[in-house]
Amino acid sequence: MMPQMPISVGDSRTFFRGIMATGMSEMMTTCCRGLVDYAFLGGAEIDKYGNINSTVVGDYYIPKVRFPGSGGANDFASLCWRTLIMTVHTKSRFVEKVGFLIPDFVPTTPPPSDSELRILRGEVDPLRLVIGR
Repeated sequence: MMPQMPISVGDSRTFFRGIMATGMSEMMTTCCRGLVDYAFLGGAEIDKYGNINSTVVGDYYIPKVRFPGSGGANDFASLCWRTLIMTVHTKSRFVEKVGFLIPDFVPTTPPPSDSELRILRGEVDPLRLVIGR
């Protein structure tokens, strides 16, 4: 068991009993090369479309709770082959719409397709969302 909970993904306590420790730059490079199969993500809120809020609950400037942030979750979800979202199953975690959402795509990437836009707008209620290019 970990001696004390880490305060963020960069905290040295996340390396407890690890066989390897590396920095975010190395991890992002490895993901960009297509060498990472699974990204494991978690968050304070998750909606039915798989959007994750790991930044703030409540008003952004006067929050009820502020978290360390996404820690690169958007990059990992975009660059890894598969994404698994894990969290405690409570009503407060599974919401209709997350209270804070980081950008879904960066302007340098191709824009979402028509079917992706329909999902993002909520016109389609996907049973399972798998997007590949």
